[in-house]
Amino acid sequence: MPNTLTKAENFDGRILGYTTVGIDATADSHTLVSATMTVTDSTHNVSFVAPPSGVVEIFISIYADMQRRTVVLGLSDAATYAAIDFPNTDDVTNEHAVAIPSGTPGTQDNQINHTWVVTGLTSGTAYKWWLGAKTQLGSGGVLRWGGTATNEYAPFIMKVTALPTAVADFAVYG
Repeated sequence: MPNTLTKAENFDGRILGYTTVGIDATADSHTLVSATMTVTDSTHNVSFVAPPSGVVEIFISIYADMQRRTVVLGLSDAATYAAIDFPNTDDVTNEHAVAIPSGTPGTQDNQINHTWVVTGLTSGTAYKWWLGAKTQLGSGGVLRWGGTATNEYAPFIMKVTALPTAVADFAVYG
């Protein structure tokens, strides 16, 4: 049966960029501070070319030891944190508070799997984005990845997936 999809539809669901850090590598970490978003590590980035729809899903996975604090995650378009300005340059909306369970100290460890939907990208344009983070309350909390022995942390993962063009009832972004 011939492929009847248009060129743009062939991108829907395609992984456009993928980075993993920490597979069989020395465990590493990033301690969070409250006042400033900072890039978690110079290797925590992903490069991709925007699909015909101009819409992507960014996924990250990282281990968090949060000491009863809430982590804020954001996307940066520079190795020194600079929030991306999509879809609206006047309203940066990519910084998200990610809840960590409350409880007694030592019980707030969690694997964070978080996504962003980013619209308004220019089809065919290359982008490179880094993960940024901070804590909402005081200093504290540590993001961790990798290891070479038993009980190691999961590797850091950052992935970009092409999303379909917004069409009534099939892909709605708002």
